[in-house]
Amino acid sequence: MRSAAPPVGSLNGGVVIDVAPMSTVSEATGAWGSLETWSAKTSRFRVVLWVGSILWLFAAWPLFVLKNLPHQDLSAHIAASYVVDHIAQYPQYVATHGLRTNSALTLFVSATAPVFGYMGAARVLLMGVLAATAFGYACLLLSLGGPKRVWLGGLFAVPFVNHWYVSMGMLNFSLSFGLCLFILSHQRALRERWSYHRALGVAVLSVIAWIAHSFPLLVLLVMASGECIHAYFRDKSSLAGAVRWGIALVPAGLLVVLGSLLAPVHEYARIPGSGRTTWENAGELILGMFRHFAVGPTFLSGAAIMTGVALLLVVFVHRKDDCPTGFSGTTLALLALCYAFVPFAIIPVWSYFGTRFLPFIWLGLLVRVPNQLPHRLLSFVSCAAVASSLGTGAGFLSMDHRLNDFRSGLPHVETGANVLPVLFSVKDSGDFIEPFMHAWALYTIERGTSADMVWASRSVDAEHYVTAPPPRFHHDAIANRPRSMYSANVWCSNLVQYANTVLENCPQAWEAEWHSYLNDASKRYSYVLVWDAPEPTLAIITQHFPVIHRQGKLTVGKLERAFAGTSVSQ
Repeated sequence: MRSAAPPVGSLNGGVVIDVAPMSTVSEATGAWGSLETWSAKTSRFRVVLWVGSILWLFAAWPLFVLKNLPHQDLSAHIAASYVVDHIAQYPQYVATHGLRTNSALTLFVSATAPVFGYMGAARVLLMGVLAATAFGYACLLLSLGGPKRVWLGGLFAVPFVNHWYVSMGMLNFSLSFGLCLFILSHQRALRERWSYHRALGVAVLSVIAWIAHSFPLLVLLVMASGECIHAYFRDKSSLAGAVRWGIALVPAGLLVVLGSLLAPVHEYARIPGSGRTTWENAGELILGMFRHFAVGPTFLSGAAIMTGVALLLVVFVHRKDDCPTGFSGTTLALLALCYAFVPFAIIPVWSYFGTRFLPFIWLGLLVRVPNQLPHRLLSFVSCAAVASSLGTGAGFLSMDHRLNDFRSGLPHVETGANVLPVLFSVKDSGDFIEPFMHAWALYTIERGTSADMVWASRSVDAEHYVTAPPPRFHHDAIANRPRSMYSANVWCSNLVQYANTVLENCPQAWEAEWHSYLNDASKRYSYVLVWDAPEPTLAIITQHFPVIHRQGKLTVGKLERAFAGTSVSQ
């Protein structure tokens, strides 16, 4: 009798492990191949999960200990959501409903405020923006190389998650940038082979990114153009792939164009003479490379500069290495030209306009991190990453403590009152953002007070003016007048410098100007929130609005003849 064939096995530590017999060699090979593919995909997923989670924790930990959110513009955006949700209390505004760009923040806050509260909803969204950015970096780095590239690139990316735009509270732009990282992670595969599923994924992500902010999508189109130019003149073999990637971005381009056609830039309240366009000089551009992206909210987070310098040195040393797919030298040069020559600000429509190319320039540097680096350099970057994270948290905690003084006046202000912020400073020495610029919004959110400093003059704003405020009480004028009239010396110097005017008795004229301003304010407002006022100036203000509360740098004044039931509809 013929004996049975011995079972097929594999030796593992001296133990024979039986495996099920395969009918053919090809079947066995196919099964092993699918298992290997599954194992590889699982390993890649774990790398993204680990690196993304670590990046998020380094960026998000301050949110678990902060009482206030000192991110500069954030509270004003939350106040805009509050105004839209309570539009009947604010007849000077009309809500701009409908799908539009630059609206993700207000839409999310309005939808979730019944569950989390307005500030709680903003905190949740802030955590989500940091998560999108952290995991976006990990996915993009993985798409351009192996797990080792993800770990090394992620080490340099620590200060690029909780970046300056997040500190500024510009969460719509920051969210859109994070989503663009996921869009870019599809580029290499689409350039190698067209896939309708990937193209659909890019289109869906583009729609969400457009709702957040259209500018990052515009930058993606600039990058795609740079890739086509590079392929045509330097590497024609990659031209077909560059064109495929451009085709995948067609939905993003249509969104940008249609959004501009359906909601053109339009101003609903212009102050005569306020419009201006400014550019930065070469020195400001170089400093801005760090200040307007890599460095966090204060000088305490300045360790991020060390990470940025180390990244620049690594890219310079390895400049002859092959460029990663989608980030050619031509594309990086095109982004640098846009950063240098696009205006810094187009007031009153856009601020920090040209600097919005910076996140993508730093991204173009980040993806050039090689798979091998000296251990000493990695140790240095690791220390810089930890220091920048701790410094960012310390900076936010310091601002949080100072904001407690600004909040202290809340119990002393009537619900629904008309309140005028009089801010003589908007930041402390060493701050890279202005945490007090929109701290007035805390009173709008928690006490339903007036909101004359809310943005309502642009097509992308959550509300528009029905009745524009007087020029003296337009939001830009409210923000800037106290600082321009800080003292008689400051005001008189400004007259000489900007108006070429010399008054015979300038200090007396300065005092008369303050009385004129406060007389007009007393017809419109019943309270003033005075922050960091010099004593001579405060003495003038309290003649019109006597002090009812003081704590730290905050002084709350109330109009003596303020009538009961003061309403923001006044």
